[in-house]
Amino acid sequence: LSPDWFRLGASSLLNDLLTASKLDANALNLRPVRTSVAALVQTAADNARAARTGVDIQVGELPQAEVMVDPSRFGQAIDNLVGNGLAHGAPPVTLNAVVNEGMAQIRVSDSGDGVDPAVLPRLFERFVTADNVRGTGLGLFIVRELARASGGDAYYEPSTDERPAGTFVVTAPLA
Repeated sequence: LSPDWFRLGASSLLNDLLTASKLDANALNLRPVRTSVAALVQTAADNARAARTGVDIQVGELPQAEVMVDPSRFGQAIDNLVGNGLAHGAPPVTLNAVVNEGMAQIRVSDSGDGVDPAVLPRLFERFVTADNVRGTGLGLFIVRELARASGGDAYYEPSTDERPAGTFVVTAPLA
């Protein structure tokens, strides 16, 4: 295994396992504060660029809106979505956000093949992966649970002509 795996993969795996354990025990101590949607998205893009040299991350338009979330934990949810796009999709990974009906929707898409239709019904369940996909199957489970703990949700929008790989969306209530 490469040194990068130990630096990035092992710490990410450990973080996911600890988070899943805390979610199971209802021991996740969230500290919600007013947080800029633009700052959350930009931080996720910056984190991905710092962790993986030469990645193609694009940030689209971002609303001047705030959400009431624990920035570290909600940021972890966005980081997981970006990481999935980089690991399982194709560049570029695009992040943007919109405000709709009192919720901020942070949207992450890539240019890959999208999600295997056979996996869609169980996509956000614990330990679900496509047959030929590496990973623990905890990332999307954690995304949804962190979003729900913040008063939002997470879901996948199937492919369209504009977004052939589909789009992952994580939501949080406006502050």
